[in-house]
Amino acid sequence: DCHRYYKMELALSMRAILGQEPDNALFEQLAAAPKTLDEALTQPQVGELLAALRQADPAFENRDKVADNYLTLRRNPARFSKEAFAVIDNWRDSKALQTLDYFARAFKLRNEWKFDIDFMIDLNKQFGPVNIEDPNQTYPLNWEHPAAHAIYWGALGLKVAGRPDQYRIDEKNTDRIVFHSLQMLYRQGRIVLYEEDKDWGTAVYLLPDLRMFDVCNRVWQEIIQKYEEFEGGNPKAVRGGHKNFLENAVLMFYQAGHTRKAVQIYRQLQTQHRMDEQGFVRTEYQVPMITFVRNRLKQELESIGIQDAMEFIISVLRESYFRYALYEDDEAAGRENLAREVYELYQKEMGQFEQGRVGLPSLERLRYGAFVSFMEDPMYPQRLRQNLLARIQIERPDLFEQLRRQEERFFEEMRRMQQEQQN
Repeated sequence: DCHRYYKMELALSMRAILGQEPDNALFEQLAAAPKTLDEALTQPQVGELLAALRQADPAFENRDKVADNYLTLRRNPARFSKEAFAVIDNWRDSKALQTLDYFARAFKLRNEWKFDIDFMIDLNKQFGPVNIEDPNQTYPLNWEHPAAHAIYWGALGLKVAGRPDQYRIDEKNTDRIVFHSLQMLYRQGRIVLYEEDKDWGTAVYLLPDLRMFDVCNRVWQEIIQKYEEFEGGNPKAVRGGHKNFLENAVLMFYQAGHTRKAVQIYRQLQTQHRMDEQGFVRTEYQVPMITFVRNRLKQELESIGIQDAMEFIISVLRESYFRYALYEDDEAAGRENLAREVYELYQKEMGQFEQGRVGLPSLERLRYGAFVSFMEDPMYPQRLRQNLLARIQIERPDLFEQLRRQEERFFEEMRRMQQEQQN
């Protein structure tokens, strides 16, 4: 789990079974799929289809490998005869091929991954991501992520061996496994696989999945209630963690451009954590949400110098370019706005207009620095960087022109400095 290579392999393995971004309906189809090959062969024309595959390629003679070979054929036809894939083409859109497809995928989940698909459906319903704009729309867990697998086995342990009416440290630790796995899905639950070429391979990026917020928030409150009753008191550490979780969520949703959701979370923060541990009203929540966000940013900026502020703004802009390269336009715009807001706040609060005080370079210069930093970073695939430049040039010509002017000024300054040194 610690190495991105293993995350990539897990993601690709599950993607071969579930496809990319499966919906809840797929899991229902897989749960209803035949459990054995003999059961699948009782379905209309499946036997005829399998006979055609056996005739096209002897690999399908092995009954125990039918599911593996079928999925491999769909993913990598070059490993089989051309006639085998021609069979797939001939049977495309047929009920028999659909039956074989669901059987093969369900067989892999049940027999190789040892998953109970009905239990997977239960977990999708209980812990699946929630649409940020429409809370009635939910999605399956991201089974490409190791955290979803940890949730499965932890939740299964609680289902089999849990004692809801008893306080046991083993159960508390298992609750922690499930809960921290949910947080992992919230903080870095989106796996982006960016294929480059044979030399580079596949780049793996782990990004937040804000759709997991509602689930994490609900489970956190359930844990507070559960262990308040068991431990006969107020678990301050858990409550304090929930408060910090909500505060950070306000910033994350605001930065991502989901202002309405940020306001909703802030109202919950004002209601549930209105009083501090000493019983006094928290004054920091008695301001509008925008003021709260700016106060948080101001607190962070007060402790850093101009160099750190520059690095922070550039890092946010770099992330904006990265998200834009991945076509996550809302996320990119949110970070660009955050960089501008931090820039203006720092300039204002740190006394830009005081005589003799050195302020930050222009925002255009910082934006150019972030762009150059991103484009020259070998950790990003070259094709990703090239696509970013092409996209900016086509879709944001104003930004492209700003970057071009900054580049000209930069080289002009370099030439002037060289001339001064020579003189």
